[in-house]
Amino acid sequence: MRKRYSLILWALIFTVSLIGCSLSSVDQFFDYVAAGDYEKASEFVAFYDEYTDVGLEEHTEEEAKFIWIKRMNDLEEQGIYLESYQDLELYRDDGYPHGNVELVIAADDEKTKYEVRLYLIPQDSVKVAGLILPEPDSVLEQFADVISGKID
Repeated sequence: MRKRYSLILWALIFTVSLIGCSLSSVDQFFDYVAAGDYEKASEFVAFYDEYTDVGLEEHTEEEAKFIWIKRMNDLEEQGIYLESYQDLELYRDDGYPHGNVELVIAADDEKTKYEVRLYLIPQDSVKVAGLILPEPDSVLEQFADVISGKID
């Protein structure tokens, strides 16, 4: 009986520590994006060509980072950028990381709040692969396409 409780306690501690580490990496990602430091933010992006479970086949990691950073800078030059974020919540379902966050996106000096789900991939740490949008919105769709780890 003692061993059973020890295993349950160990599993609980392990799960809590994984969520804590995940929260830290995803939180850092959004901190860097909101600050416009896309080079540092790129360290927390799960890059992929076509399928997230395959990763990069047509590009190197360095090429993917360069493309992603350029996309983010281009979008900011168009007047669309992440102003801030709040209510970041991460959880695990069936062992996979999931998340929700409220983003404040500026577009032509107009700021709009959006609640989105996060598409997260467990790699060496939990990385952001993209956003799952609740409803169609042209600014949010444009932002989501650019911030995604999908490299065309």
